[in-house]
Amino acid sequence: ACSELESRVTNSDARLVQAWLRCCVGVEPPNSEMTRLSRIVLGRREFANYNSLAGTIVPSDEVTAHDDLAVHFFDCLAQYADIVCAMDGISSLAQLKQSVAYYLKDFVAVATAQSRNAAAAAATRDSLGNVYLLCGQLFRLCAGLIYTRGMADCVLPRLLDSLILPGALYAGKPIPQAQLAAIKQHLPLFICGLLSLNPQTDAYIERKLKDIVVHYLPLFPTQTQSSIHHTGEHPLLATLQNCGGACRAAAERRAAYVGFLLDFIQKHFVAKKAVSGTHLTQALRFLLELLKHLAPLKKECSSVLQSGLPNLLNSLSMLSVNARTNRELVLQVTRAVMTFSSAMAAPK
Repeated sequence: ACSELESRVTNSDARLVQAWLRCCVGVEPPNSEMTRLSRIVLGRREFANYNSLAGTIVPSDEVTAHDDLAVHFFDCLAQYADIVCAMDGISSLAQLKQSVAYYLKDFVAVATAQSRNAAAAAATRDSLGNVYLLCGQLFRLCAGLIYTRGMADCVLPRLLDSLILPGALYAGKPIPQAQLAAIKQHLPLFICGLLSLNPQTDAYIERKLKDIVVHYLPLFPTQTQSSIHHTGEHPLLATLQNCGGACRAAAERRAAYVGFLLDFIQKHFVAKKAVSGTHLTQALRFLLELLKHLAPLKKECSSVLQSGLPNLLNSLSMLSVNARTNRELVLQVTRAVMTFSSAMAAPK
């Protein structure tokens, strides 16, 4: 069948990848037919060209879920991009980005349709989770291949606006519970992808990160609240684990993310007079949890903490609150910051 496809269709391998990825995001795993199709795609020349240079190991036959095989393809593309960028520079990377854009033609439309089905209560939690998992892994592994600064119609902004920052969020309308659960579980993958694009040098990426924090910090409970409601860790904190890795680039991304959180929460939630009492409560609880997560990261985040913590203390000292809960939280955060700062300053 594949040889007949080659004889009848130009660029058949690339079109096969395009159709496969569209099916991957539209079909809920496990699915035996999708497993067979995935194996065919990973055995074709289009994939072999990337794999021969990247040197990734094709998953064994025991791996049958097509979402796992699609993530392997994304990982191979990411490794190939790193190699060609180092070897051939910008021109080869631009060609690869064009190929990826072709593979993902209609991918955004299918993903968006699935998320809208959730709003119409026509999608199951698992099918929606598949959409967010695949798109999140695409962000985490291939953000640089699906984003070009200044191009609003490339894949990354379109997926971000349809899956993570939909219009309903800005309009203050409720998001369906199935969709909200998928966002909570997979948001760290999307954030990791955005962090890999150096938001401090890109105004669009920085603005989208701020929008994510503004909307989702108050929306999800912190770990203390989650222990009561059994809802798990806050996704903005789970990002610190999802952006794991011992390499220097991963450590730099974590440090930049910590600095961003401290600075933005201090300016938008703590120092801002117009913030609601409820949002301030959530922000203070979030800061308490964040400080707990920073204990093992003190060394790699030392520079951002040395500037961020004093600024936070200063804003807390000038904060005037009426609600008893917030007064107690301000004291708790202040003590936690001072304890953390003292531990950093203590001789080793």
